[in-house]
Amino acid sequence: MTEEMSTTEEDGEEMGTIEENGEIEGTVVLYLTVTQEMRTNMPLVEDYKNNQFDIDLDFGLNQEKRICEILEGGGKIEVKTERDTWRSTGNIVIEYKNGSKLSGISITEADYWIHNLTHRGDMVFSFIFPVDKLKKVVKKMVKDGSARTMRGGDYGKSKMALVPIRKLVNHLFI
Repeated sequence: MTEEMSTTEEDGEEMGTIEENGEIEGTVVLYLTVTQEMRTNMPLVEDYKNNQFDIDLDFGLNQEKRICEILEGGGKIEVKTERDTWRSTGNIVIEYKNGSKLSGISITEADYWIHNLTHRGDMVFSFIFPVDKLKKVVKKMVKDGSARTMRGGDYGKSKMALVPIRKLVNHLFI
């Protein structure tokens, strides 16, 4: 059985396919549209353009080391996990208030926010955000209408930002 995942009808692009009977079971491919603005804001580094792959490799190794440091206690982390719904909606939810009290991202003391996406209980992939960057981006997205607020949680007391994953990724580069 093959399940298709699609984004909204307005963009009509297929996000990926999960083959439940084949070798790639549980794999999700997310295609990100790279805009001209993103290309302008993310030029290739000179080392890469000049075939100095050793320098580019050093950059990659330094980033790998940084992720290990984060995961091994090099900063406080907050971990949130989305269950299957993200596959059909293309959204994640980030809580910021519960009742009359700030909660979630509004009060976290974490340096990094890790947002896991799961399918049938298995982790598919995770995002790691610096909390200060995620706060700014989500606030901006709600303000410009690319994300919206909603109520949910126990008895509908929580206020949350409903954030489209694609738009979130694109907003990180603005």
